[in-house]
Amino acid sequence: MDIDGLGDKIVDALIKDGLVKSFADVFTLDAAKVAALTSESTNKTGKLVVRKIGDKTAQSINASATEAKGRGLARLLDALGISHLGTASAKAFARTYPDLEAMLAASVEDFQQIPDIGEITAASIHAELHSGAMQRAFAELRAAGVSTVSPMYSATREVPADSPFAGQTVVLTGELVQMDRRAAMEKLESLGAKVSGSVSKKTNLVIAGPGAGSKLAKAQELGVPVWDEAQFMAAIKDL
Repeated sequence: MDIDGLGDKIVDALIKDGLVKSFADVFTLDAAKVAALTSESTNKTGKLVVRKIGDKTAQSINASATEAKGRGLARLLDALGISHLGTASAKAFARTYPDLEAMLAASVEDFQQIPDIGEITAASIHAELHSGAMQRAFAELRAAGVSTVSPMYSATREVPADSPFAGQTVVLTGELVQMDRRAAMEKLESLGAKVSGSVSKKTNLVIAGPGAGSKLAKAQELGVPVWDEAQFMAAIKDL
């Protein structure tokens, strides 16, 4: 769920020390205990370095985990590692169901009505969602305060009448500083945009941050309008 500071080495340290035994434990970590742990890394010379995680990183992990609790059903499904349920299909389910409970109440046949979800995929996802391990995970996540509601649910999501992105195809490229890429994509989609991974004649807008390369060049070649992050943040400020 894109929790800042929670890299592989720190996750290994948390598991080794017993602070994390399940996914839900990430959302209830004791910052003081995390700060006291050490993690291993390799420096440029190949030497193994052992460092204390420290208060700053521990507080960053806790703050980011707290924020991540409210990111909604699509992000949660994507993070659970369910077979055949990647980012795109997690969004499709989140648009179809208002919350996890409604999704769990649906049948395999219901799942097959979702775009790009075939019979085999629907059966696989349905079985894994109802497995004992996943049911325990859901109970632990709810107890930790993680939201299982879908802000993307199509029956309740209304695109603001003054959205400048309604019906527009938008491409994100380069680094975004004020908002992570996935959050920016979800914001654009909530405002009626289609977020594409490539620039074409059908692209209406490119939002380019530092490090933008071939997509920015393609937009300039085709005469597609280009915004920087400041313009994007200003446009969504009151939306």
